[in-house]
Amino acid sequence: MCARQQAPEPGDSRDVTVAAGRLGLTEFDFFRLCYRRWFGRMPDERALEQAFAAFMFRGHVPPWVRAATRQVLAADRAGTLDAEAYGAGRFRERATPPPRGRLYVAAAAAVWLVLFAMLLDTRYDPQTSAPSPACTAAGGSPLVTQWALLISGRPPPDCRTTPGAG
Repeated sequence: MCARQQAPEPGDSRDVTVAAGRLGLTEFDFFRLCYRRWFGRMPDERALEQAFAAFMFRGHVPPWVRAATRQVLAADRAGTLDAEAYGAGRFRERATPPPRGRLYVAAAAAVWLVLFAMLLDTRYDPQTSAPSPACTAAGGSPLVTQWALLISGRPPPDCRTTPGAG
């Protein structure tokens, strides 16, 4: 990077943030892009982090970032800024999906569907099923029965007088 740090100019930090935003980049990715455009090669990550830390904590903007910032803001004011032509697309952080992410989501959805289908098909038969403390006056799933009664507006059955009630 640059061994000699220049004194921060008023508005430099704000301009860097605005320029990065105009290109759709984070400030760190903007630093990476500026370095690549200025020096013609990708930066050493350790040196880039040091320059970025100086920017974040002390407001020092390296000359190569300041020059790119001015170019971006000038193009933006002129209405000719093209982020892709400037090379910003290459430096946008993109989250990579897990290698088998879709498979895991599909498997989880299939398991939930099977469990849901099993729950909908569950019936309580007082003659063959284990004893249940729930009221079985409607003969189906207690949860489904409660919801059906709630939606229909009917009162729940009196479980004390219904045969098979616990």
